[in-house]
Amino acid sequence: MKFPYISVLAVALVLLATGAFAQTSIAVAYKYASLNFPGSTGTTAIAINNHNAVVGSYSLGTTGTHGFLWQNGTFTTIDFPGATYTVASGINDFGDIKCPQYRRSR
Repeated sequence: MKFPYISVLAVALVLLATGAFAQTSIAVAYKYASLNFPGSTGTTAIAINNHNAVVGSYSLGTTGTHGFLWQNGTFTTIDFPGATYTVASGINDFGDIKCPQYRRSR
């Protein structure tokens, strides 16, 4: 009488283990593009949100480093007031931009 219960339990454990280790894959197609602030000597993209808004920094030679927001094909410069350089390092899905790196001019 115990044998059927043990075999049912063994089959259930095998099915449970098989389901736990089963892998699923979803194909994701990524699109890559070059991102260069017009006239800059260097552009660095640092973060992107789920709405494809990108933030980072760019350099224009002697004018220092500036933060930027790139959204819908348009660049917007981000400069912390009175700073000699600004780097935008994050953006959330609400559009709030994180700029923890800046240096005030003296």
